[in-house]
Amino acid sequence: MPSQSKMKALKKVLLVLLAGSTLIIILLSLWVYQLNSTIVENLKTKKFLPPTEYYTAPKVYFAGMNVSLSNFKDELNRRGYRSKDSFEKIRPQEYWIGSAESCRPHLAEVEADETCVVFQSKESSDPQLVHLENQYFVFGANAQLKKVFHGKRPTLTQYGYLEPELIAQYLGKEPIQQKYTPLGQIPTSCLNGVLAIEDAHFLEHSGISYTGILRAAIKNLTGGRIAQGGSTITQQLVKNYFLNSDKTLKRKITEFFMSLILESHAGKDEILETYLNIVYLGQNGPFQIRGFPAGAQHFFDRQIQDLEPDQCALLAAVLNSPGLYDPFRHPENARKRRNLVLDKMGEHQFLSTPEVQTLQSKVLPTPRRHSVSETAPYFLDAVQKQLERIGVDYNGRKVFTTLDLTAQAHAQSAVQNKIQQLETENKKIIGIKQAGKPLEGLLISADNHTGEIRALVGGRSYRMTQYNRAIDSHRQVGSIMKPFVFLAALRSTNAGKMWTPTSIVQDSRFTIEYDKQKWSPENYGKKYYGPVPLYFALKNSLNCATASLGLEVGLDQVIKTAQLAGVSSRLEKVPSLTLGAFELYPLEVLQSYLVLANLGHYHEVTAVRYVLNHSERILYQHEVSEVQALEPEPTASLVSMMKQTILSGTAKSVIQQGFTYPAAGKTGTTSDSRDSWFAGFTPNLTTVSWVGYDDNTSHGLTGASGALPIWIEFMKKYAVIFPEQDFEWPASTKKYQVRNENDEEAKNLELIYSPGTQPEL
Repeated sequence: MPSQSKMKALKKVLLVLLAGSTLIIILLSLWVYQLNSTIVENLKTKKFLPPTEYYTAPKVYFAGMNVSLSNFKDELNRRGYRSKDSFEKIRPQEYWIGSAESCRPHLAEVEADETCVVFQSKESSDPQLVHLENQYFVFGANAQLKKVFHGKRPTLTQYGYLEPELIAQYLGKEPIQQKYTPLGQIPTSCLNGVLAIEDAHFLEHSGISYTGILRAAIKNLTGGRIAQGGSTITQQLVKNYFLNSDKTLKRKITEFFMSLILESHAGKDEILETYLNIVYLGQNGPFQIRGFPAGAQHFFDRQIQDLEPDQCALLAAVLNSPGLYDPFRHPENARKRRNLVLDKMGEHQFLSTPEVQTLQSKVLPTPRRHSVSETAPYFLDAVQKQLERIGVDYNGRKVFTTLDLTAQAHAQSAVQNKIQQLETENKKIIGIKQAGKPLEGLLISADNHTGEIRALVGGRSYRMTQYNRAIDSHRQVGSIMKPFVFLAALRSTNAGKMWTPTSIVQDSRFTIEYDKQKWSPENYGKKYYGPVPLYFALKNSLNCATASLGLEVGLDQVIKTAQLAGVSSRLEKVPSLTLGAFELYPLEVLQSYLVLANLGHYHEVTAVRYVLNHSERILYQHEVSEVQALEPEPTASLVSMMKQTILSGTAKSVIQQGFTYPAAGKTGTTSDSRDSWFAGFTPNLTTVSWVGYDDNTSHGLTGASGALPIWIEFMKKYAVIFPEQDFEWPASTKKYQVRNENDEEAKNLELIYSPGTQPEL
C-alpha cells in the first residue's frame, strides 16, 4: 500500500496535469476561435486580404482644350471602348463618331466643319464622377475640343469625363498585378488543369487530404528531407493569404486547423474562385503576378476568357514553382511541366488522348516587351505617406488619387531624358558619373485651381533607389526664395513707402555685421549694375540687390510672407535668408509657388481625393478649399515681374526652346552649385524641377542649365492642352507698358501695378 504522503503527492501531480490540460484546452479553444474570427471577417469582404487599389483622377476634358479627335479616339480605344456604327442605344464603354450632317439630328449645335463623338463612360465608384448617360464632344478641324454636352437631351456644359483608371495594386508594400474575376468567367480548362495537377480530390475532401499527407510524409522520410507538402488547394489558399511559406511545425498545424475552419464556412466554388484569383504566378518587374486572370495577360496578352486549354495547362504548371517553370526564362522546364498537366487532365478524363497529344505540340509563349512599367511608384509612395501622416488606414481600400497618367508619363520622360543628356554631354558630370555617382532629379506638377498633384517623379529610377526626393529631400533652395523677398517689399507700407515693379534698388557690393559675423553677398559672375528697377533685379537674379531689398524691408516681413505662402520649414532670421541659404522640401516649394500662381489664393497640395472601403463607403475625402493667404494686388505685381524672368531673364531659354505660353517662374542656384532648381507656372499649372546629387556633390550647374530643361520638356508636352491665355489680373490693378532704355533685352515689358501706384520709369 502506498503511504499517505505518496498518495498526496500523486494527487497533486494529477491535479497539476488536469489543470495544465484544462489550460491547454482553453488556450487551444481561444486560438481556434481567433482563427475562426479571422476567416469569418475575411469572408465578409468576398476576398481574402483584398489588395489596396490605386486609381487615377478622372480624365477631364473641357471646351477649348487642345486635343484632336484622333487623340481622343486613341484614348477611348486604349481604354477598351467599342466603336458603334450607329447612334442608337449607346451603352457604357461604347462610342459613335459622326460627321456634322449625321450629328445634327441629335445635336443641332454642330457646325459644318465639326465632328461629334457620343459615348458613355464606364461606371466607376469614384465619388467625384457622377455617371452620365451620354456625353457629346464636338471637335473642330483645328485639333480643339469645341463644345461639351451631357444627357439624353444634350445640355451644354463645360466639362466632360472619362472614368479613373486602376494604376496599381499593393498587398502591404508589395506591388501586384491582379484582376479579380468570377469563377463563371474562368474557362473550365483552367479549373480542370489546376484540379488535375494540384488537388484531384478537391471536391471530395473537407480541406485536408489525409492520404496526401501520408504520401508526402513517406516521400519526405525516404528522401531524407522535406521535399513534398501534400497540401490541398484549401491549404495552399490558407498558406498564401493567411500565413507564409515557412516550413515549420507551428505553421503546418495552424494551416491544418484554418483549412478545416475555412471549409466549414465557405463553399468549394468560393474557395476555388479565390484561389484562382490570388495564387502567385511570378514577377513582371516589381509587380507580383497574382491569379490566373493576371497570368493570362502577362504570359499571353489575352483575357482569361479567351485562353485555350494548353494555355490554361501552362498556368497550372507555373503555379507549382513560378521561378522554375517560367516559360520566358526556363522554356524547357515549362514545356515539360505543362505536358505533365495535360497528361493528368487526360488521366482524369478532362481531355481525350488525341486532345492531349495535340495540345502537347503547341508552342509556348515567347518573351516580349510588356506594357506594364513602374507606374508612378514615387507618386504612390507620396500617396501612402500622405495617408499615414493624416492617420488614414489605406490597406485593402480603394484610393482615388489626383494622378494624370499622361502628365506622369511626360514627367518621367523629362527627368530621365535630361539627366541622361547631362551625363553624356557635360564634362564635369561625366567625370562624376565615372566616379560612380549618379546625377538625380525630380519634378512635381499640380493643378492651380485645386492643388491636386498631376505628376510626381522623385528620382531617375525607383528600382535604383526608393528614396523619394520629391517629398523627403530637404535641400537648400537658393534663388527660388527671392520672389518672396520682392513680394514682401510689394506688400510693405513701411514709412508710407509703396514699392512697385519699377522702384529702384541698389545693386552693389556691401558688408553687413550681425551676431559678431560679417556677411558680404556677391552677384553671379561678380557683375554689379548699381541702381536698378525691382523687376530687373528679380529677372536677372541679382544677389546684392535682392539682399539689400530684403534687409530694407525687414527679415521678419520676408519670413512672414514665405510662411503665408505655405513654407513650413524653419527659417532663420539671418541676412543669407534673402538668398535662400536654408532648406525646404520640394513639396513646400510647390505649395508656395502655387499660391503665387493663384495670385495669393491658397489651395492645399494633395495627392489623394478619396479613400473608400470594400463596401465603397467614403472613409476619407480631401476637401478642396480656398483661402486668401496673400493680397492679390501685390502678388499680381510679382507675377508680372516673374514673367520677365522667362521673357528676357535667367530663364529666357523657355521661349528659345519653343514654350511660348504665358508663364512666370524663377531659376534657383545655390552658392556652392549643389542644387539646381526651377519653379514656374502658367495660369493652369505649377511645376517644380530640381537636379543634384544625394551626397551634395557640387555639379557646377545653374538653375537654367540643370533643372530648367526638365521643366521645359514637361511643359511643352503637357501644359499645351490648356488654352494659351494670360493670367487673370485683379480688376483693381492696372497694366502698364513700361520702357526701360537700359534694358535692351526687354521687348515686351508689361507690368502690373497695385492701386495708387504707377511706373517710376
